[in-house]
Amino acid sequence: MPPSTFNPRRPPSTSSTRLPLHHQRHHHHPYKSSTTATVTTFASRFLHKRWILRLVLATGFLYFLCQQFSLFSTSNSITATGKKLDLTFPELAVAKRTKLTTQGDRIPKIVHFIHGLKGPDPTLDLAHYIAIKAAHDVIQPDTIYLHYHYQPTGELFERAKPMLTLRHVPLIDNIFGRPVQHFAHRADVVRLEALRELGGIYFDLDLFALKSVDHLLDQEFVMGQEGKDGFVGLCNAMMMSRPNSRFLQRYYNSYRTFDMSQWNYHSVVLPGKLAPHFPDEITVLGYKAFFWPLWDTIGLRTMYLEKSYDFAENLGTHIWESPAKKHLMQDLTEETVLNVDTSLYCKIRPYLLDGRPDPRQDACKILAHTERADQLVGHWPLQKDGIPETNPMRADDVSGNQVSGLIRNGIYGNDDGVHLNGEDSYIFMGLPTNTSFHTLTISWWMKTHSDKENGTAVVIQTDRAKIYVRTEALIPSMVATTRPATSNSNNAVDPVSLSLATVLLEDDWSWRAQPDILVHANPFPVNQDDKYHHFVLVIDSDPSYVLSSSSKDKKKQRLQEDQDQEGEQHAQALKHSLHPSLALYMDGHAIASSANWKVLKAYGSFVRGVWFGSSEPEHSNYQDPWDTSNSLKASYRDIQIWERPLAVKEIQQLAPISFSNAPHQDDKVSSLSSTQGGWKEEEEEDKEKGGLQEQEQEQEEEGEDIDQLED
Repeated sequence: MPPSTFNPRRPPSTSSTRLPLHHQRHHHHPYKSSTTATVTTFASRFLHKRWILRLVLATGFLYFLCQQFSLFSTSNSITATGKKLDLTFPELAVAKRTKLTTQGDRIPKIVHFIHGLKGPDPTLDLAHYIAIKAAHDVIQPDTIYLHYHYQPTGELFERAKPMLTLRHVPLIDNIFGRPVQHFAHRADVVRLEALRELGGIYFDLDLFALKSVDHLLDQEFVMGQEGKDGFVGLCNAMMMSRPNSRFLQRYYNSYRTFDMSQWNYHSVVLPGKLAPHFPDEITVLGYKAFFWPLWDTIGLRTMYLEKSYDFAENLGTHIWESPAKKHLMQDLTEETVLNVDTSLYCKIRPYLLDGRPDPRQDACKILAHTERADQLVGHWPLQKDGIPETNPMRADDVSGNQVSGLIRNGIYGNDDGVHLNGEDSYIFMGLPTNTSFHTLTISWWMKTHSDKENGTAVVIQTDRAKIYVRTEALIPSMVATTRPATSNSNNAVDPVSLSLATVLLEDDWSWRAQPDILVHANPFPVNQDDKYHHFVLVIDSDPSYVLSSSSKDKKKQRLQEDQDQEGEQHAQALKHSLHPSLALYMDGHAIASSANWKVLKAYGSFVRGVWFGSSEPEHSNYQDPWDTSNSLKASYRDIQIWERPLAVKEIQQLAPISFSNAPHQDDKVSSLSSTQGGWKEEEEEDKEKGGLQEQEQEQEEEGEDIDQLED
C-alpha cells in the first residue's frame, strides 16, 4: 500500500508510534498539558456563552411577565372606567422620564387670570369683569393675579382693578424650541408656568365660579372633564395645583412635542390622556363640575336662550365665549343680564346686583309644567311698555308663570307688534322643562308681505325634532279669492301660504326633512293684505291624551275606558273625530291638517323652544354667521301657548273679531276639505255658516257627545 500523501506534523519524539485513541486518553506524552489547557479554555468559553443565553432568556421571560401584568392592570382599568388606556402617544414617555423635583404641600388660595396677550390696549369685557367678580365673591382668595403683557384699559378694568394684583409677563414665542404664535397657546403656557411657580387656582376669563372649592385645596392637582365622561379631555380653563406639583411637571414637560397646528391637543386632549397613567398625582372632577352645559348647539341654547338649567351640580361654569360671542353674546350689557331671564343670566345676575334683591321676584324660577289649571303655559302680548331696550330684549309673560321670552334684533312698531327683519332676528320662547312635544297648542297673530319660499313663521323643537310652519308658494290659478282685489301696491307680491314640515336629527350631525309627513300649503294666501291674521297650531299626537275642554278629565277617563274595553282603534277614532294629529288654523278655520302625522318619542318628548321668524341653524352652529336662508320678514303680536290641544270652539273664541270677518262670510268661498290630497270647492249654504264652519261645529258637537256615550 503506497504511503499517504498526508503527513501531519508531529513533535519530536523518541517514538513515532501513534497509539490508538482509547489509549491516548491516558497516555502521557509531551503535549498533554498544552491540550488540557486548550480544552479547559474552550469549555469555559462555551459555558460562559450558555449562561449569557440563559440570562437573556430569563430576562425576556421576566419582561414578558411584566407586560402581562401591565396588560392585566390595564384590563382592570378598562373595567373600572370603561376606557382603554392609551399607551402609544409619545408624550407618555416624556412624562414618565420627567425628573421630579420638590413640590408644595398645599394648594394656596390664590386665583390666576390671564389677559392682554393678543395686542395693545385690550379692553375688559363684561363677561371678564363678572368672572373676576365671581372669583372674588365666591372663592374669596387671598390674591387674584391678572397676568398680562399688554395692560387692559377701559371702565370695566378700572372697576375690577381694586380686586386685582397685576403681574406683567413676557410675550412667549416658543417653548422647548417649538414655536408658539397664537395668543391662546401663549396663555396655555403662561398658566402652567404661573402654577409651577406660585400654585393656586387658574380660571379662564369666561369661567364663572359658582361655589367654594375649599374642599379641594388639600389635593395635589385638579382638572375637570370636558364632555360627558371626559370624551373631549380635561379642560385647562380651570386648574388647581400645588406649587410645582408632580403632574404639572410632567404636563409641562410634555410640551416638548407641542404643535401649534393642533388647536386643543395640549390644552384639553393631552391631559385627559395622561391622567389615567398617574392617578395618584391628579384629581379629576366630573363633567358637570365646570364644563357643563357644553359648547355644542344644545349647550349654548340651554345657557343663552332657555331658562331650563339651574347649575345645581356645578362648582362653576364655562360660558364658551369663543363660540357664543358672534351671536349669542353680541351686544351683551349689564341691562341685558339684569332683564333677560335665561339659565346663564339668572345665575350670574347676583354678581351685578351686589346683594340687592332682584326687583322681579321669581323671574328666574324654573318650572317643569304650567301652574295654571287651564294649562296655559305663557301669554306674551309683545307690548313695549315698561321693558328696557336691550338686545336681546325681554318678551314679558303675563300668564303668571314667569315664562318670559326674548327678542333678538326685533323692533316695536306703532301697532305694538314686534317687527322682524327677515335676516338675523327672531322671537324665542323657552317653555317649562317637561312641556310635551306631542300635546301642544300655539296661538299667534302675524302679518307679512314677504313672498319668500320656506320662510320660517314658527318652529317648535326638541333636541332632535322640529316642526316648521313655513311659507310655500301658491300657483296663482289655485289661489282662493276671498275678497275683492285692491290696488294696494303691497299686493304686488307672489302669493304664499303656510305648510307644515317636519325635520329630524337622524344622527348627531344631519337634520333631514321627512317628506312622507309633509303637509302642503292651502289655497289661502297669507301675504296679500296689510292686516294681522290669527294662526293656531295644534299638536295632538299622544294616543293616551284626549282633546281638552271643560270636561277634559272626564273625557280622558272615558277614552282610557274605551281603550281598555273596546280597543285602541275605537279610542283613536273618537280622538281623531275631534282633532287630527297636526292641524293649522287661520282666522278660525282649519287650513292644513294631517291625521297620520307622528314623530317617535325617541326624537324627543319635551319642547326645547319655540321660534318665530327664524330658527336655530341646522347646518352650522352658533359660532358661525347666522343662517338667514329660512328667516321670514314679518310682524308678530299676542302669542299664547298651552300645554294641551285646544278644542275648535276654544280656537274660534281666541279671535272673535278675526273669525266674524273671516273669508267664509263672503258670498262665495272655497270651502276646504282634505280629500285624496286635493281641495274640493263647495258653495256656501248660509252667509253666517260656511261649509267649513259647519264641519268644525259638527266635530265640536261630537266631542261634547263623548260624555253621553254608553259603554
